[in-house]
Amino acid sequence: MATEKNKEIKMLIEDEVIEILSIKKTEITALMEDGLPHYVCANDVRFLKEEVEIWFKSYVPSQERLEKEFIDHKGRTLEEYVQTELIIEILRISKTKLNTLCKNGMPHVTVGTNNFFHLGDILSHYRRGDETGPKTGKRVKQAKNQLHVENKPTKNKSPLIFVDGSYTSKNVGTGIVFVDNASYLPKEHHFKHNVSTSCTVICEYLAILDALKLVRQFGVLGATIVTDQESIVKNYDLSHSDPEIKLILRQISNMLNNPKRQIGLEYINNVADGKNNKNYKRAHTLSREYKQTG
Repeated sequence: MATEKNKEIKMLIEDEVIEILSIKKTEITALMEDGLPHYVCANDVRFLKEEVEIWFKSYVPSQERLEKEFIDHKGRTLEEYVQTELIIEILRISKTKLNTLCKNGMPHVTVGTNNFFHLGDILSHYRRGDETGPKTGKRVKQAKNQLHVENKPTKNKSPLIFVDGSYTSKNVGTGIVFVDNASYLPKEHHFKHNVSTSCTVICEYLAILDALKLVRQFGVLGATIVTDQESIVKNYDLSHSDPEIKLILRQISNMLNNPKRQIGLEYINNVADGKNNKNYKRAHTLSREYKQTG
């Protein structure tokens, strides 16, 4: 027999939740992806009002969502920005120096927990002298043209990117090496990640994801990422049992399917010298740098 308490329970449909939370219809799916409690009965989605209200009070949008939806006051997305590691490399300064510059007014935006930098804004902020140059300023114009060429990749330049990952006790290191037509880009990169999964293959997927993020930050329109993960090259599958890896695979898929870029994956054994390729070996060495830096 149903109790009086059970009689009071009423499932909500999507339109009712949208009205209660005062959100747009397009936001409900994003909220569910971020963890909004819901129930799927066949093809129907239902909600409990009390659960929805409690969850929404403490809700903070995911970092991925914040970055995806960000648009600055000039209408620019994060596709036109670079992250901390890259701006440190470009400006050739330490992280401590960067933090000081940001406190003193260096142009940057904070999205969620990450800082992003627009190189054009930074150059404008720190530029000194006459921007138009003196009347006989051929050297100034030549220098500006050289800067433009070095920092803005063209459609004809398609680098080959070797990646590898290393895993130790839920610490992941990734190494990335740009080669071929990539002389206009910083060649070597390495990153450290803390993960919760004990599935070691996550380091290889994070290496691919880090390479894709660099491709986006540099504005590269076409590239081939070389990996030792034959399975992801031959049969790309998002149905991994580990939720942490599944999220990474979804990010990789979204970035590979970006119509603005032509990015492919290649298995290392299909490249000259295979796993003995010097660039692949260098990527492997870089992936272990995190053990040295702590």
